[in-house]
Amino acid sequence: MLVKGNDLSTPVPDSDFKGLRAGDRWCLCAARWLQALEDNMALLKPYAMDLS
Repeated sequence: MLVKGNDLSTPVPDSDFKGLRAGDRWCLCAARWLQALEDNMALLKPYAMDLS
């Protein structure tokens, strides 16, 4: 059950959003990651892409 935040796994055809699946990547701002960490829902070691 989703308590807070956005449900990113459910497709939204009207917005051409297919929903995230295992292996997909997405961007998350630091404030939201910290909120997830405080709620024990974040990865402890954030994944960082090479932006060079």
